[in-house]
Amino acid sequence: KKIIEFLNESEAPQLQYQSCRFIVHYSNGPRIPNTPIQSTLHPSNMYYKSVCINNGAVQMLETLFTSKQKLERLRNKAIEAVGKIASYDGKAREYVINAGDITHKLLSLIQPTTST
Repeated sequence: KKIIEFLNESEAPQLQYQSCRFIVHYSNGPRIPNTPIQSTLHPSNMYYKSVCINNGAVQMLETLFTSKQKLERLRNKAIEAVGKIASYDGKAREYVINAGDITHKLLSLIQPTTST
């Protein structure tokens, strides 16, 4: 939970970046061979993603990647973290898609380039 709170530390962009990085690696959960499916630690149980979701990570990450004042590296890592939370799980994906206007905001970041 504390790592997710670090996403709000606007005066410390490096700390925000490292928090995003942690979420990227944390949200999928551990890859422990032969973990029983009924175990909380089994990736299909979405425990780690639910910790991120229930502590407001998606909304905080959205704030980071939509801020024009943030470093591009931080914005990119925030987008990657949202993607990791949404990946491999239908419920998490639905949550992210329905979280505010996040899909529209992500699409607005794509700028078409014109070749000359």
